[in-house]
Parts: sequence; structure tokens; C-alpha cells
Amino acid sequence: DRRGASRLNDDVPILATAVEYGAARDWGLALAQDIRDYRAGLIGWNAIDRGAVLYSEPGLGKSLFARMLAKECGLPLVISSVAELFAKSAGDLGAVIQAERQVFAEASALAPAILFMDELDGLPSRANMSNRGRDWWTPVINDFLTNLDSAISNQREGVIVVGATNFIEHIDPALLRPGRLERCIHIARPSLEGTVNILRYHVRDRDFSEGDLASVGRMIEGFTGAEIMMLVRDARRLARQEKRDLTIEDLRTVALANTQERKIPRVVIA
Repeated sequence: DRRGASRLNDDVPILATAVEYGAARDWGLALAQDIRDYRAGLIGWNAIDRGAVLYSEPGLGKSLFARMLAKECGLPLVISSVAELFAKSAGDLGAVIQAERQVFAEASALAPAILFMDELDGLPSRANMSNRGRDWWTPVINDFLTNLDSAISNQREGVIVVGATNFIEHIDPALLRPGRLERCIHIARPSLEGTVNILRYHVRDRDFSEGDLASVGRMIEGFTGAEIMMLVRDARRLARQEKRDLTIEDLRTVALANTQERKIPRVVIA
């Protein structure tokens, strides 16, 4: 149920302290302030950003950011993806278009709301589309653009659309023009400060010092958020197998093993 993802008490990090998100964090905080001003009657909906596309390599928390953004803005969140449009339908042209319309209609019914559309590159760019697929895909893309315009226009105000992709170069330029998704925001691998912040969140039930967390952070700087989460899970498993609480040494042990593994050249058998 997509509406289940819209609960504002989701156990997610606080956007204001999520330094690892860089420019995305800055945009999200500015958007949240605009939402507060809108609710206070200080600005109209036409003063609020229509949407954005988050892009990064895998594992850097684009979908988590959408949940954090919704919580910061105090808005319901509707979550979907291009793949889901096919999975939730019969897969034929008419069914996919109907699934598109249903997602946008759900967001509009909850407005003001945020619609998060993952795997946006699943919609091919018409600039380099093969002739074989053009007849099938063109109506799907055109209908998506129509729904996008309808959802974020002043005629039907209240929906902010956030897309996500690992391949920004594959996105149809028509999706990115001003008035549609309009902003492309890159999420980079976290700096040391961001690494420690992510680590701190995943061990928030333990009273580790900032110095200890920083020492582990220096070992794993350059890891993605997903890799840090897995590292903490492995360290917890190590402690659990020995029937004790997680220690900073568990984190160091697993961090060291992971950093050494990265230095081992991988053998590819042809």
C-alpha cells in the first residue's frame, strides 16, 4: 500500500542533520521552508518548486531521501517506480498508461503531497529511442508528460514530483525542462562527516563517543550509505553470535575486513 509509506512518523534520519546528502539536503530544507510559508499563507503554490530528479550511483539513499523529505515537509508520500507501472498492470500499452494515471491521481487526492518516482530512466529518451520501440513508447512518455504537467500545474496544485535515477544521461530532456522536474540534483558518496553521520544513525542505540565513530568513519570513508548499513548489520551479527552487545571493536573488525576485501583484485574467468 503506497499510503503506508506516507506516515510521517517513519523511523528515518532527520534531513536537517543529514550532511551526507549535500545539495539534495539544501534543496529539501529550502522546499520545507516554502511549504511552511505556503501553509501560513505567505506564498502561493506557484512559488514552490515543481519537482526534481535525484541522480547517483546505486546505494546512496535516493529513496530514503524521499522519505526524509516528506517527513521534513510534513507531507504524505506516494512511492512508485517505472517498473511498478508494468508490474501492477497487464503490461500492454493501455494498462501501463492507466497505471501511470492512477499513481498521479493518488498523489493528487492526497495533495499537498510528494510523489516519488523511482527508476525514472525506465522511460527511454525519445532522442535516442530505436525505431522499433518508438511506436509503443511514445504514447507512454507523452502521457507521463501530460500527467506530470497536470499534477504540478496551478490548475491542480499540491503535488511535488521527485524522480530518481542511476543514469541521468538516459532521461528524456522533456522531463527536465523548467516547470516539470526542472532540477537535477547529484548525490555523491559521503565525505568523512557524512560517513560518520550515517554510522551514527545506524548505531544510535549504543553510546559510542564521537571519537570512536570518527575512527571507524576514517576506515570506511568512500563507502555508500547502503554499504555502511550492511557493515553495521554484520557487526551486530558478530556481537550477537558471541551473545553480547555491539562494541566499537566489532565495527572496527568488520570495517577492516571490508576495506581489505576491496584491495583484493577480483579474478574474472572468461
